[in-house]
Amino acid sequence: MSLRRAALNRSHPPRGVSRRERPDWRGEDALAGASWRILPTMDQRNRTSPPSDRPNERAGRPTGKPATGGTRRSDSVRAAHPRDVATTATRTGRQPLSALEDTERNRRSDTTEPPAAAPHSQGDRLQKVLAHAGIASRRHAESLMRLGRVTVNGAVVRELGTRVDPLRDLVCVDGRAIRQAQPSLTVLLNKPAGPVTTVADPQGRQTVLDLLPLALRERRLYPIGRLDRDTEGLLLLTDDGDLALRLTHPRYALPKVYEALVKGEPAPATLCLLENGIQLPGDQRPTAPARIWQIGRQGEHSWIGLELHEGRNRQVRRMLESVGHRVLQLRRARVGPLELGSLPVGAWRVLTDQELRALRLATSGATPV
Repeated sequence: MSLRRAALNRSHPPRGVSRRERPDWRGEDALAGASWRILPTMDQRNRTSPPSDRPNERAGRPTGKPATGGTRRSDSVRAAHPRDVATTATRTGRQPLSALEDTERNRRSDTTEPPAAAPHSQGDRLQKVLAHAGIASRRHAESLMRLGRVTVNGAVVRELGTRVDPLRDLVCVDGRAIRQAQPSLTVLLNKPAGPVTTVADPQGRQTVLDLLPLALRERRLYPIGRLDRDTEGLLLLTDDGDLALRLTHPRYALPKVYEALVKGEPAPATLCLLENGIQLPGDQRPTAPARIWQIGRQGEHSWIGLELHEGRNRQVRRMLESVGHRVLQLRRARVGPLELGSLPVGAWRVLTDQELRALRLATSGATPV
């Protein structure tokens, strides 16, 4: 564009713009302070102007004459598009601003921001993140999601399979941001006889979590597997769902060692029968092969060692009772590479990083049973 043409564009309004002031123009707010005014179209004048005595104007038909004296017909036929309007500085020193920018600014001030983007498909499941943050259990977290009380980056999430990244995504429950999940924690407890292996007991009995301090209970730890109320020994509690799955799922052959004080002294043939597997009442299949040995005697009774690769309900007690040797005392001494050792009954300790690595290594190469 030449310099002469650019100067003309700055000094003359474009097509559809008049220098005449029009205080009755309804779109004046969009170009407040500008020296040019956009004239309304004929249809706009027919809708806003008072009734006229002319029949053509009363019928809403254009007369072909300009609305005001001296105004060109082209000015009254078409209103200029805001992109075609070039505004100039006003007497107050306001910087030139296009009509399109003014319109866009007014539109943004009158409307709300668009909803946040949907969460991505990478990361952990949302109900797992809520459980690790101490908000609720996974099942209760799913209920909160269905009710629309959980948002991710400002968007309500109801789909249960949604995955989020706790370090990047903003997760809120009832409008409050959840605290960042802490590193997972696994505790080894020497469970005494009496407490039930559960998080909460509807009958009000003592649970294994009551044996832990308040700081650990607030971490929402849950037991891995179960020990009967009368059974003692090694019990793991964790907030690591992946580790709990590997230690309890039937497809992983993680051995568990029990020590049982039984009535009488089992014969070698009886121990061999238990090792090969027996059919328990009410079960559809016999027990898996196990390793069983005799530890020693205690008066008229005997201590028996058992290494099992499955965990049926009260399996050790049912196996020994089925061959005529009732269990008087039972404790679990080992789970995979973890041993109870000299930890006192009712005491607990946090697993070390080396023990956690050993647990994961023991289950990583496990074969289905």
